[in-house]
Amino acid sequence: YLYWYYGWLTGLRSDAMYSQSAKETAFGNHGGVLTAAFNNFAGIKVAAGGDNYDKLAHERFATVEDGVRAHFNHMSSYVGLAPIGTPHGRYHIVKALPWAGSIRTVEELGAKWAPNPDYGSSIVRDYLDPMIAKG
Repeated sequence: YLYWYYGWLTGLRSDAMYSQSAKETAFGNHGGVLTAAFNNFAGIKVAAGGDNYDKLAHERFATVEDGVRAHFNHMSSYVGLAPIGTPHGRYHIVKALPWAGSIRTVEELGAKWAPNPDYGSSIVRDYLDPMIAKG
Protein backbone atom coordinates (compact mmCIF):
# COMPACT_ATOMS: atom_id res chain seq x y z
CA TYR A 1 0.00 0.00 0.00
CA LEU A 2 2.66 2.56 0.99
CA TYR A 3 4.55 2.25 -2.29
CA TRP A 4 1.38 2.98 -4.22
CA TYR A 5 0.39 5.83 -1.89
CA TYR A 6 3.76 7.59 -2.19
CA GLY A 7 3.79 6.93 -5.93
CA TRP A 8 0.47 8.73 -6.15
CA LEU A 9 1.78 11.64 -4.05
CA THR A 10 5.02 12.06 -5.99
CA GLY A 11 4.20 10.88 -9.49
CA LEU A 12 7.02 8.33 -9.33
CA ARG A 13 6.19 4.88 -10.69
CA SER A 14 5.27 2.67 -7.75
CA ASP A 15 6.12 -0.52 -9.65
CA ALA A 16 9.61 0.74 -10.42
CA MET A 17 10.18 1.88 -6.83
CA TYR A 18 8.88 -1.40 -5.43
CA SER A 19 11.07 -3.33 -7.86
CA GLN A 20 14.10 -1.37 -6.72
CA SER A 21 13.21 -2.19 -3.12
CA ALA A 22 12.91 -5.87 -4.06
CA LYS A 23 16.43 -5.71 -5.50
CA GLU A 24 17.85 -3.86 -2.48
CA THR A 25 16.23 -6.13 0.13
CA ALA A 26 15.95 -9.48 -1.69
CA PHE A 27 12.16 -9.14 -1.60
CA GLY A 28 12.22 -8.21 2.09
CA ASN A 29 14.47 -11.12 3.07
CA HIS A 30 17.48 -8.83 3.39
CA GLY A 31 20.42 -11.17 3.97
CA GLY A 32 22.98 -8.38 3.78
CA VAL A 33 24.18 -5.94 6.40
CA LEU A 34 20.71 -4.41 6.81
CA THR A 35 17.89 -6.17 8.60
CA ALA A 36 14.18 -5.49 8.53
CA ALA A 37 14.61 -3.43 11.73
CA PHE A 38 16.33 -0.68 9.70
CA ASN A 39 13.09 0.02 7.75
CA ASN A 40 15.49 0.97 4.96
CA PHE A 41 14.07 -0.42 1.73
CA ALA A 42 16.55 1.18 -0.63
CA GLY A 43 19.98 0.81 0.97
CA ILE A 44 20.08 4.53 1.77
CA LYS A 45 23.29 5.58 3.45
CA VAL A 46 23.72 8.22 6.14
CA ALA A 47 24.91 11.64 5.00
CA ALA A 48 28.55 10.74 5.73
CA GLY A 49 28.28 7.55 3.65
CA GLY A 50 30.59 4.65 4.27
CA ASP A 51 31.23 1.05 3.41
CA ASN A 52 28.36 -1.12 2.12
CA TYR A 53 29.12 -3.66 4.85
CA ASP A 54 29.05 -1.14 7.70
CA LYS A 55 25.69 -1.02 9.49
CA LEU A 56 26.53 2.45 10.83
CA ALA A 57 26.84 3.74 7.26
CA HIS A 58 23.15 3.10 6.60
CA GLU A 59 20.07 5.06 7.62
CA ARG A 60 17.66 3.61 10.16
CA PHE A 61 14.07 4.75 9.91
CA ALA A 62 11.66 4.62 12.85
CA THR A 63 8.74 3.07 10.98
CA VAL A 64 8.01 1.24 7.74
CA GLU A 65 6.23 4.34 6.44
CA ASP A 66 9.23 6.54 7.27
CA GLY A 67 11.42 4.11 5.32
CA VAL A 68 9.16 4.09 2.28
CA ARG A 69 8.85 7.88 2.34
CA ALA A 70 12.65 8.10 2.60
CA HIS A 71 12.98 5.87 -0.49
CA PHE A 72 10.66 8.18 -2.46
CA ASN A 73 12.40 11.29 -1.14
CA HIS A 74 15.79 9.88 -2.05
CA MET A 75 14.62 9.11 -5.57
CA SER A 76 13.13 12.60 -5.73
CA SER A 77 16.63 14.05 -5.48
CA TYR A 78 17.62 11.96 -8.51
CA VAL A 79 14.67 12.99 -10.67
CA GLY A 80 14.17 16.60 -9.55
CA LEU A 81 11.09 16.44 -7.34
CA ALA A 82 10.54 18.16 -4.02
CA PRO A 83 10.68 15.87 -0.98
CA ILE A 84 7.65 14.98 1.11
CA GLY A 85 8.18 16.26 4.62
CA THR A 86 11.70 16.61 5.97
CA PRO A 87 14.14 14.49 3.96
CA HIS A 88 16.99 12.47 5.43
CA GLY A 89 20.57 13.77 5.19
CA ARG A 90 21.60 11.77 2.12
CA TYR A 91 18.88 13.54 0.09
CA HIS A 92 20.88 16.77 0.37
CA ILE A 93 24.14 15.04 -0.62
CA VAL A 94 22.58 13.74 -3.84
CA LYS A 95 20.79 17.04 -4.48
CA ALA A 96 24.19 18.79 -4.59
CA LEU A 97 25.63 16.48 -7.28
CA PRO A 98 25.95 17.97 -10.78
CA TRP A 99 23.56 15.44 -12.34
CA ALA A 100 20.92 15.66 -9.57
CA GLY A 101 17.42 16.02 -10.92
CA SER A 102 18.36 14.70 -14.36
CA ILE A 103 17.44 11.00 -14.08
CA ARG A 104 14.47 10.09 -16.29
CA THR A 105 14.59 6.30 -16.60
CA VAL A 106 15.27 3.39 -14.28
CA GLU A 107 18.23 2.41 -16.46
CA GLU A 108 19.89 5.78 -15.78
CA LEU A 109 20.29 4.83 -12.10
CA GLY A 110 23.32 2.74 -13.08
CA ALA A 111 26.59 4.23 -11.81
CA LYS A 112 24.60 6.81 -9.85
CA TRP A 113 22.37 5.07 -7.26
CA ALA A 114 24.92 2.27 -7.12
CA PRO A 115 28.43 2.09 -8.61
CA ASN A 116 27.51 -0.73 -11.00
CA PRO A 117 26.64 0.72 -14.44
CA ASP A 118 24.16 -2.16 -14.94
CA TYR A 119 22.27 -1.39 -11.71
CA GLY A 120 19.23 0.30 -13.27
CA SER A 121 19.08 -2.05 -16.24
CA SER A 122 19.10 -5.01 -13.85
CA ILE A 123 15.98 -3.64 -12.11
CA VAL A 124 14.18 -3.53 -15.44
CA ARG A 125 15.52 -6.86 -16.67
CA ASP A 126 15.23 -8.87 -13.45
CA TYR A 127 12.18 -7.32 -11.74
CA LEU A 128 10.01 -5.20 -14.03
CA ASP A 129 10.17 -7.20 -17.26
CA PRO A 130 9.21 -10.51 -15.59
CA MET A 131 6.02 -8.86 -14.26
CA ILE A 132 4.80 -8.29 -17.80
CA ALA A 133 3.00 -11.28 -19.33
CA LYS A 134 4.73 -12.37 -22.49
CA GLY A 135 3.36 -14.76 -24.99
